[in-house]
Amino acid sequence: MCEQQSISRTADVERIAASAVSKRMSDLEAMVKTPLFLRSQKGLDMTPAAHDLLKHARIVLRDLGQLENDMLDHSKGRRGDVRPARLAILRSPSTFPAIWPISWG
Repeated sequence: MCEQQSISRTADVERIAASAVSKRMSDLEAMVKTPLFLRSQKGLDMTPAAHDLLKHARIVLRDLGQLENDMLDHSKGRRGDVRPARLAILRSPSTFPAIWPISWG
């Protein structure tokens, strides 16, 4: 809907009835308790709340995709156990400590 800016175009893309798109939109607005779109004869404009929702939804979807990839890696044995390194803390000339791995446990 955000990309199409139109209920009818969204319905065409999703291959569902425009009334179903409108209902989903209304249900989502009721769930978040704020308007997400300004409706006009020209189409839909996203409210600031819709921009925030879209930003967070994209992050969640990206993270879910990464989670799926990580779990697939585990299931295929492409990820192993992580062993902590033994570290030595050394003073550098600038007096900030430098941390160097000295051996792998």
